[in-house]
Amino acid sequence: MRRGKLLYYHLQMTHMTRSVHKTYFKYIFLEILRINLTNIPFLKFPLKHTPCTSGGDLNAEEKEKKTMQVKNQYYDAVSEKLISECEDFQQKESGWTLDEIIELEVRLNKYVPLKGSSYIDLPLYIKQKHAVLNVKNNDYECFKWAVLSALHPADSHADQKVRYEPFADSFNFSGMVFPLPLKDILKFEEKNNLSINVYGLTDDNAVFPLVISKETKRQHINLLYINNMGNSHYCWIKRLSRLVSSQLSKHNNKKFICPRCLQYFSSEVKLNCHSEVCQEHEPVHVHMPEDKWLQFKNVRHSYKVPFVVYADFEYLCLPVSSCEPTSSSAYTERYQKHEPISFCYYIAYAHGFYKVPVIYGAPMLLNMSCCY
Repeated sequence: MRRGKLLYYHLQMTHMTRSVHKTYFKYIFLEILRINLTNIPFLKFPLKHTPCTSGGDLNAEEKEKKTMQVKNQYYDAVSEKLISECEDFQQKESGWTLDEIIELEVRLNKYVPLKGSSYIDLPLYIKQKHAVLNVKNNDYECFKWAVLSALHPADSHADQKVRYEPFADSFNFSGMVFPLPLKDILKFEEKNNLSINVYGLTDDNAVFPLVISKETKRQHINLLYINNMGNSHYCWIKRLSRLVSSQLSKHNNKKFICPRCLQYFSSEVKLNCHSEVCQEHEPVHVHMPEDKWLQFKNVRHSYKVPFVVYADFEYLCLPVSSCEPTSSSAYTERYQKHEPISFCYYIAYAHGFYKVPVIYGAPMLLNMSCCY
């Protein structure tokens, strides 16, 4: 809400129908938009521009009409969701019904998808590994130059964009909007029959998986996604093992690394066995605890409890008379009442007998139990 202002709306909903609920929710959202959202420039409703019957563009009146249709669809969807959740709650035999809405809060967040843009220099720690090629571009097509540098490697001056401009048309970039968001990489893979994995960097320059292709194709590319001060950039990872080896282990022996979870193995056979299982799950970023030693602390939980109490109740299921339910509103039908008639509890002692079980019940039931 603007300036942290909260709006409170009250509604007695006991006897209102579903259509009245929807009208009320729509009124609330209209009021919130009118009062609080007029100065938010990024709040936009999607409007697909379609040619009008005359063949020209939509005029202002038609655009406004289309926008209001989208708004109404949004209001209806939100109010329908709220009403359905209320009805589901009432139908789960909770015995509760919605009587009043005390507060309704709407939170807005600007959606800024991750996407690569112009050139960013690599962190010194990553640059010294000589495992990443960072093409110096002066446009927003860093994804294109990173892909071309991977599939058309240059013998010299590999970080210069001019070395890859002759191959700019060797792949299908149609429909791709630059800077390219991460979510559109799958579309590029499908258009060009290749696979791409994208990795990110934490604040302490640790590599982790961002986007992992479901299937590794013959042409496969590993990219590094970096960002700085709101700007982002794609680079080609020439050697993934060299890039992540030091963060996995201090040993210098050869490591066979899983591209999905970045775990390492001592042989290719072990890696292949792991990959069969790893491919069945989503890629993860494994974060090990700072303290490598674990020890048992709650010693008191290992001691035997001196006393344990076992208790049980017995009930009679008595029929309950109720009014005929109505289908116009949600209801809970009661047909039985559990009436307690007896109970028993027994205290078990760890070091031997403590006391006999305690039994309580109606006198008639106790006499019947004595007869048997």
